[in-house]
Order: sequence, then C-alpha cells, then structure tokens
Amino acid sequence: MPEKFTVDVSEETLKKTTLGLKSNMNQIVNLEPALRVSDRLGGHIVSGHIDDLGTVENIEKLEKSWLLSIKWQNDNFSKYVVNKGSICVNGISLTIAKYLNEGEIFTIAIIPHTWHNTNLRNLTVGDSVNLEADALIKYVDKLLLFNKNKREDLSKNEISSEWLKENGW
Repeated sequence: MPEKFTVDVSEETLKKTTLGLKSNMNQIVNLEPALRVSDRLGGHIVSGHIDDLGTVENIEKLEKSWLLSIKWQNDNFSKYVVNKGSICVNGISLTIAKYLNEGEIFTIAIIPHTWHNTNLRNLTVGDSVNLEADALIKYVDKLLLFNKNKREDLSKNEISSEWLKENGW
C-alpha cells in the first residue's frame, strides 16, 4: 500500500479546510470509506463536510487518555457545540467532553486507540483542525430557521384592519 497519493481539491475545500493552509502541505489525513446502506449505523451522523476550522488551544496527557481543547473560529459555530454532543475533529467522530457556554473552547477526551490510530497524535498547540458538527443538529437548526422565517412571512400576509383600509375596504 502506498504511503502517499495525490488528489484534486476544489477551491471550496481549500478555503474551508486545513488543506488550504500552506503550513499543512504533506500532512497526514484521516480517511474512512463511506457508509454503505447495508452497514450497521452506530455513533454520530457525519458526512465529512467541514463546517469550520478550529485551533488546538491545549493538549493534556492524562493517566489513561488525552484531553484536547479546541477553539472554533466562526462565532456561528457555537450553536452546534453542546456538552456530550457529537463533533468531528479532522474527520474523527468524537464526543465533546466539556463546553462552557460563555467560552469558545470545547474539550474532547481521546482514548489511546484513537490517539495512536489517527492524526490527532501529531497535533501541537496552535495547529488548525477541521471541525464538522453532527448532521442531525444542522438539520434541526435549518428546520427551526425555516419555520421561523415562514411564520414571519405569514404574519406579513395576515389580513388586518390596516390591510383592509389599504386595499379599499
């Protein structure tokens, strides 16, 4: 199996991911095959599409695991971050260990298997990482926004005494 390969990458991918950072040339990436319809579904619902970039703020080696603290860059990303919620960091589906609502930083606990078998072991403080929120929370967010906008549009079309006067009644 070759240790290196070349891929074509779109401008959108370069703009939204760590692949576009010159400091990340020849980087190690995590690749997983796509889920087949016949596969057992377990874990988090993610697609590999990056929502934001983050920065490693701290790496703490504990007795049996590692704690990574990550700060997201886009203020809008905070709506996807909840304690014990799902998140992908560099394509690795993980659980948020801790998030303080007033902060922009969350921590993830990394078990030894994940640490040794992914590119997380190569991270240092200050490195950029790719972040992806759980797909279900993004769909819920979209539906709530759609329903809010729809209610606002309906309220504009309600018949009121002002509307009746404006239309000759």
